[in-house]
Amino acid sequence: MFIGPFRFDVALRQLVNTHSAQVLQLSPVEFLVINELILSRGRVVSTQWMRHLTPEQPLSVQEITIAVNQIKIFLGSKHASMIETVSSQGYLLHLKPRKFKIHNSPYKALSVKLVALLMMLSLMFVIFLATHFNASLHHYLPLPDQIAIKDQSVLLPIYHSETERQRLEQRLTAVAGQLALCETLKWHKIYVAVSPSSPTEQLQFVMQANHHQIISDRKTVVINISELQADMAGTWMTRFGFCE
Repeated sequence: MFIGPFRFDVALRQLVNTHSAQVLQLSPVEFLVINELILSRGRVVSTQWMRHLTPEQPLSVQEITIAVNQIKIFLGSKHASMIETVSSQGYLLHLKPRKFKIHNSPYKALSVKLVALLMMLSLMFVIFLATHFNASLHHYLPLPDQIAIKDQSVLLPIYHSETERQRLEQRLTAVAGQLALCETLKWHKIYVAVSPSSPTEQLQFVMQANHHQIISDRKTVVINISELQADMAGTWMTRFGFCE
């Protein structure tokens, strides 16, 4: 999937500049935001909708704003206009960069001043982000190991540290083994991450079905680990929509 000259790699969670080969390793929030904008290309995606892209704990408006601005910084001044902030609504990904026109009519003087003020405020905000936050471009999470499940389906565990990888690798490999028991597994890629919560840990699954390398279906499921351990018959796979 492309945004102008930028390729969105879902599997590696990256934006790649096909001209300069520069890569932006997307943070979890940035990945969710850009994926939702691409799926809804040409339509406004409300901020309220984006807040609930993570079912366990809603994103804050500030997290979404920072994610959008980080992505626009990477797109650069020429292509950043493809992501439009729609006042009091949300964000809109355009099919191509927009061209801004400033009219010289005296009746438009106030609008020109307002545009200039907004541009100045935006520049100040970008400077603030650059000096107070580390750009995700310099943060690299370990790439997920692909665990083959069945046919062309894979499980991609997402770890945030090597310690977490060692602690959970055996457990998530066991989950992949259970999924392999499905007679028909309709998902091509199943991302799984562990989120600690009180009093139990939870597994967050993002399942994707691809058609000609385009996401044709997607589903998010959150399951308590204790619930999986108690389900000796393994009925959770059908109950949560993993198996057809």
